[in-house]
Amino acid sequence: MILFAFALLAVGLLSATVGARLAKNLMPLFGLFAGTVIGYTGVQAVFGTGILSSTMAVFVAFAVGVLIALLSYVFFDMAVTLLMGLTLASVFSYLGIALGLRENGFVVFMLSVAGLIVGIRYALNNPTTEAFLIYLTSFMGVAMVLASVLLISGDLTTSELYGNGIVRSTLEVASQSFLWFLAWLGGSMVAAQVQVSSIAREIGLVRTKK
Repeated sequence: MILFAFALLAVGLLSATVGARLAKNLMPLFGLFAGTVIGYTGVQAVFGTGILSSTMAVFVAFAVGVLIALLSYVFFDMAVTLLMGLTLASVFSYLGIALGLRENGFVVFMLSVAGLIVGIRYALNNPTTEAFLIYLTSFMGVAMVLASVLLISGDLTTSELYGNGIVRSTLEVASQSFLWFLAWLGGSMVAAQVQVSSIAREIGLVRTKK
């Protein structure tokens, strides 16, 4: 668990400080992972969990994962637009749960759909790809850093991370203390500023060379 926590810490720091610049290279990896999960669970949901269906699920998962990874690289702006929609869908669903709608799955689902539509429409009408990636990678990076700290301190377990995901697991622990929320928000803002300054310096160096 210690090794996993330090690996999560390293990835979190990388995402928080240079995530936006690495986004085009990392997006296919996210697409590969998401496609693999979708393909595997989809086949097993339809055909069950037998030996034949499990073997089929592995092949389908690999094919879907590679396809989505390629599409994420070739159509990067489209992938970012979808990512913005999925991000707002998650935010809306978390908002519904926070308002006490956890038991009403249909309402939470409709909130997610609404968030997806709003996010995609906003992305299409406001081409703010770089700014969105800066704040998203900063937020996620700091979440990973906090999750690694919580793992080491024993306030979080790997099974909770696997079952609920990094953001939700960290959010459940952070909801117990305002200081955790403050650290998360403050850390995200600092990380975003680091990325903005780094990109500005890089643009300045390129212009100077020209």
